[in-house]
Amino acid sequence: MTFNVLGGARTSPAELGSALRALNADVILLQEARFHDLTFEARLRAALPGYRAVRAQEVMTFTRLPLLDSRSERLPGNRRDLLITRLDWQGQTLTVVNAHLGTVQVSSVVSGDLARVRRTRDARSAQVELLHSVAARTPGRLLLGGDLNTPPRGQAYRDLRAAFGPDAHDLAGRGPGWTFPSLHLRIDHLLGRDLSPTRAQVLPWTLSDHRPLLVEYGVPPQVRQP
Repeated sequence: MTFNVLGGARTSPAELGSALRALNADVILLQEARFHDLTFEARLRAALPGYRAVRAQEVMTFTRLPLLDSRSERLPGNRRDLLITRLDWQGQTLTVVNAHLGTVQVSSVVSGDLARVRRTRDARSAQVELLHSVAARTPGRLLLGGDLNTPPRGQAYRDLRAAFGPDAHDLAGRGPGWTFPSLHLRIDHLLGRDLSPTRAQVLPWTLSDHRPLLVEYGVPPQVRQP
């Protein structure tokens, strides 16, 4: 699952931990996890026994799967990192990329600050290019998840789908799938290569301004091992 938690501003470690634990998910991707309360992270980790947690700047990945290794790469144009973990899933390596991409500040057009629009647009393009490079360098099963700040349209979204594979909601979800309901937007995604989503659900939580996206995956028949 993937969830932008808004720095924990609308929840507590016990409440968030209990909600996450009840999902029984093997992999949990959090964004905006640089918590306002300095004790939040330690208490959240304690509320999720059986999970191992790794962090890169404001993104965190929790997993119950065997963790083979992890690394980070700096996202151009902001102070965020990609968090890349390699996991053992069903005896094969699964690479998971946890990302929080920047937003193109189109609202600055109203104030006439076109330089800011161009600057954030160029940063966003560089971030998508980096993700494309990561995908090209990564063999085997691959999953990109997070707050991608990208509605399911436009060139950036098409580039991410081309690099990482289909959008889980497109294949296994129902309804509009709004993960940022105040603006009726679907901007949090899970895109997978050599993975087959069997169910995708946006959860009606109110623990953040975003909603979590929960996806169940299998292995496509054509890539199953004999």
